[in-house]
Amino acid sequence: MNYNTFNHNYAYNFGGAIYSKYNQLYLTKANNNSIIQNVAGVTGGGIFSPNLIEKNMFDVNHWIIQSNTVNSFENNYSTNPAYIVLETKIKNNKIQIISGNYFPLVFTLYDEYDNIIEDITKYYSSLSLILSLTENDEEEIIENFDELNYHTVGNICTFINGRCELNNFRIFANPDTYFLKVSYENYNGFIKKNFDTIEIKVSGCNKNQYKKYNNKILYCENPTCHPDCPVDISAICIPSNSSNLLNNNECKCLPGWIGISKKNFKTYNINNNNNDDDEDDDNEELIDNNDISYKDIQGSSIDENNHISTTFIKKIKTVHSVFLEIIVVYMITTLIIISLVLYYKIKNSSMNSSKNNGNIMQSFNGDWFYQCDLEKPDLLLDL
Repeated sequence: MNYNTFNHNYAYNFGGAIYSKYNQLYLTKANNNSIIQNVAGVTGGGIFSPNLIEKNMFDVNHWIIQSNTVNSFENNYSTNPAYIVLETKIKNNKIQIISGNYFPLVFTLYDEYDNIIEDITKYYSSLSLILSLTENDEEEIIENFDELNYHTVGNICTFINGRCELNNFRIFANPDTYFLKVSYENYNGFIKKNFDTIEIKVSGCNKNQYKKYNNKILYCENPTCHPDCPVDISAICIPSNSSNLLNNNECKCLPGWIGISKKNFKTYNINNNNNDDDEDDDNEELIDNNDISYKDIQGSSIDENNHISTTFIKKIKTVHSVFLEIIVVYMITTLIIISLVLYYKIKNSSMNSSKNNGNIMQSFNGDWFYQCDLEKPDLLLDL
């Protein structure tokens, strides 16, 4: 089959020009054929084969296939979803996480031609990807979900323009090593997992977290401090020995920072925290009437009025400098203009004096006239 042209054909669903499930089509000797400007309603504007293109389809590299569309978007050849790729970079396919933490993941869906399944018509919109955990790197049958040492949240997503984004994926598990399992809903075909198995090591809570349990499953909770406490900027929120309540936890400065009460702006030096007297104990208090602010211990205190005066003087000097520059430029420009006027005046006078005794002139129309000499130059009028 050679030198054939397929164009301006339309298929309601798949394969505008050719649809094939014939598993011997790869044996066809087909070269120098063209599939141009065909349309399909779902996917495969030019060619579509559900799967196994190495058997069900001829080699498209020897054909001219172009300008075929689905919903006005170019889509020359396609298959059903074939495999997914994990776009999130994970070193050595191993993750270490604290129970209850977020771990966003992104997957991309491809067909057998390595095209992203953008699914313009939303035909695969019900296809869902589901993540779960297993305690070994093999398929396991779960008989009693109540006895599991783990569960996941935010682990289901659908593909939009070929991407599945699990931005709120969380793992709750007792400390142990687990493996990430991928499954699908609302799709009967096979989709390959085109990446190695991900190993997840779940660790216990750190010393600045509260240990909580839900159905005997550990999860870690960060302490909550006053909203003005700049956690992870210049301070840390330290848990108390009781419950995780705002007034129970301590907002403590990081090394190199001090706290200032907005009420009286009194500075507390964190280097004096080890003193035993009452005054130093009071200085350790970083929260005063639930109102907190912080500054760098290395910074210097500058009087606000002096700062404003200095800024105003600098602005005056800047304006004065600009004004002087304008005056200098104006004077230079004026001198240049005067020099040019005098130069051309002298030049014209010299030329006129050399003709007809310097006073008799001839106009362009041939008439002769007498030109009087300038007895008294007036520089202002000449300008």
